Amino acid sequence: DQLIYIPLPDLPARQGILESTFKKAPLAPNVPLSFIAQKTEGFSGADLAELGQRAAKAAIRDAIAAEELKAGGDDGMDADMANEITRKHFEEAFAGARRSVAGNDLAKYDQ
Repeated sequence: DQLIYIPLPDLPARQGILESTFKKAPLAPNVPLSFIAQKTEGFSGADLAELGQRAAKAAIRDAIAAEELKAGGDDGMDADMANEITRKHFEEAFAGARRSVAGNDLAKYDQ
């Protein structure tokens, strides 16, 4: 077996990964993927994908809650906003996000 070291994505690569991850997703216009790419230094491609999945799941939970409120006669939540992945959903996703590659592991590979 042969092990090949593939470094973690740099800023442009992270932005590209995020853009391709959310290419078909209903992303709100106020979500700056460039800012998210900056905040994810040290994240692998898989880490970024997980972050996106967490944000999407948060949006789905909000959409379900909005539908339940609407069915109950409460139109307090904007239905269009509930169908988009917003900055709030990314903030929730970041709360549970973590880097899968530790700094000391990176140091071993960089040697």
